[in-house]
Amino acid sequence: MKLKFEIEQFVISLVISPVVFYIVDGIAKLFQKSYRISHGELFII
Repeated sequence: MKLKFEIEQFVISLVISPVVFYIVDGIAKLFQKSYRISHGELFII
């Protein structure tokens, strides 16, 4: 059961982290700021 819980948490974090990043990026664009991020950095997120 513990493994199932850990896998669920891992999948949730994989889904939520890019969403949060794009929300922050969208807010930054509203203020004419830009976060340039390479493919390697995006992969890490």
